[in-house]
Amino acid sequence: MAKAERCRAVTASMPAAISHHEYEDFPRGRIVYHIKTGGFIVYADRRLQLPDVMTRIADLFGLAQGTFIIRPDAHYRT
Repeated sequence: MAKAERCRAVTASMPAAISHHEYEDFPRGRIVYHIKTGGFIVYADRRLQLPDVMTRIADLFGLAQGTFIIRPDAHYRT
């Protein structure tokens, strides 16, 4: 399948609420397990780095308080 076809297929399967937005419009992040410390690093867009949002993310991913740190990342500058 060509790139344009894949893009159309993915866009067609998205809810209308998000299909008309750019990728950068939504805050993003990732969680990485750090082998040496046995903890997690949460790299997050600054729009996510609010106490209530980070608490919700930690709860959803089962991250206990004290087992993760929050860091900004060049990928998530908005």
